[in-house]
Amino acid sequence: MGRYFRRTIELYRYLPFKTATALTICDASRALLHPYFLPSYAQTGEDRIIESYVDQNRTGFYVDIGCHHPFYKSNTFSLYLRGWRGVVVDGNSELIALFKRFRPRDAAICAVVSDQERPVTFTVAKTSELSTVSSKFERERIGKSGVKERVTVNAITLQTVMEKSGVPSTFDLLSIDVFRSYSVMDRIFLDASCLTPLSDLQKSSHIRVGDAVG
Repeated sequence: MGRYFRRTIELYRYLPFKTATALTICDASRALLHPYFLPSYAQTGEDRIIESYVDQNRTGFYVDIGCHHPFYKSNTFSLYLRGWRGVVVDGNSELIALFKRFRPRDAAICAVVSDQERPVTFTVAKTSELSTVSSKFERERIGKSGVKERVTVNAITLQTVMEKSGVPSTFDLLSIDVFRSYSVMDRIFLDASCLTPLSDLQKSSHIRVGDAVG
């Protein structure tokens, strides 16, 4: 019971009243239906796994690439509620605007992360977590009816993100949402190798397809 009480206090501390109330009602409803329910804001419970690795007795710093939404399917929102802060990157400008509104401690960047810096075409899907830079993924998974718009965004390297955002050389969590583009992922990791050690490094396979992440 204490867990839910503390989380409710955190929601009202960091979020507008209506948003905090809506999330509190959702958590309470799920807890009533499932007495062993543990709140999770990530897509498939990644935040619960992350919390098992990091030191929860202190605040830390994260870098969240392909961050999606400030609290819906977010790997880092539960950490934000604990007082953490960090850098969040996504190619969807509307979602980045929400981060700036609801998570002001974070540095929010509208871009995609790749091993090369160049303008790229970013397809914003009506189902926002399917947004992508891959024309193949758009054709096979989104379809014409699922496209909201196509926009040009800047692809930047992870090194650029960290240098321009003032990321400390040693931090706590690097979360990268990517889908199957592991050759690019390997080059992105090499790009950040000078900034290790990290206490946790997540390679997720749910969100993005193509030559860029975010």
